[in-house]
Amino acid sequence: MLACAWNKVCERPCMSVRPSFCCLLICCGLWLVSGVGCSSTRSLSGSPSCDRWVRGQGGLVQDAGLQAGVDALALRFADAYGEAPARVLIVDRDCLRAYAWRDRIVIVTRGLVEDVPESELAAAIAHELGHFDDEHNHGHHAALTHAPHSSLDIEALADRRACARLDSIGIKPDAMFDLLTRLSHDRTLSAFTRRDMVRRAELLQIDPTAMH
Repeated sequence: MLACAWNKVCERPCMSVRPSFCCLLICCGLWLVSGVGCSSTRSLSGSPSCDRWVRGQGGLVQDAGLQAGVDALALRFADAYGEAPARVLIVDRDCLRAYAWRDRIVIVTRGLVEDVPESELAAAIAHELGHFDDEHNHGHHAALTHAPHSSLDIEALADRRACARLDSIGIKPDAMFDLLTRLSHDRTLSAFTRRDMVRRAELLQIDPTAMH
């Protein structure tokens, strides 16, 4: 009964709506629909190539607590060095990985954020920040566990820079050694990469300035 009465009330005004007003309503509807579509494909990082890579890694983790933790570390490093904070993204993977992209974007995996001590997470971020100190990374990403185009010397240099960054925010530089040791036992990495982790840890130990 209520529905029938409502239809009768609405029926007459609808008959008198002008065509131009109807067109306006249709245009507004199309705009809203297109807006929803655009929001679902909006940039994740500001870099199209980085966006494609992130989606291929399972997309971003939507966890405010985890994000706040990595943002706080990035801000501490930035304050210590008097630089703009890097943007840190978390991808939805269980493994222990970290990557650096141009435009000061650092990407870490959910597994790294959840499964290692904060000091080692800070070491991973600090290592990636070390790659931003020079321009060897021409448009490609660098990885904590050694990118294909990156040499052992470049990664070892980023390790030493990470030790300095850790020390600047009051975290013992040994955390970089601890992280490399952990990765050297990570069976999700190739035997070649695990040997690289061992070698990089050894290089830190024999460097008189890295962890002291």
